Amino acid sequence: MFSPRERDFLAILARDAAEDHLMQRGLVETFPNPVYRRKLLWGIRNKAARAAADWDLYSRAARADSRILPGAALSQAPPLFADPLVTVLGGVRRLLKPNRSRSVPGNDAPRVGGR
Repeated sequence: MFSPRERDFLAILARDAAEDHLMQRGLVETFPNPVYRRKLLWGIRNKAARAAADWDLYSRAARADSRILPGAALSQAPPLFADPLVTVLGGVRRLLKPNRSRSVPGNDAPRVGGR
């Protein structure tokens, strides 16, 4: 949800929250431009405000159905399901697809380089 720079900004805030002077010093050292700091803070607040309703909806749905909760090992790709029609059409496509390794009838000469 947050950009890498926004994450860096939030990490400094979270790390140095106990010591206000350390937080300010860390922010100033990492983000010396005050206009850029305000812009980052503004972007973080806007993203969080827009996402709050979505996270509330997600948490209510997770309480109702645990299948949407992340598992111990998250997969990077969505799960794939084999639709019977897709399986049949894939087989037909493989049969109809020209096979480049077959020689052209009447041409018994071996291929030299290229396709």
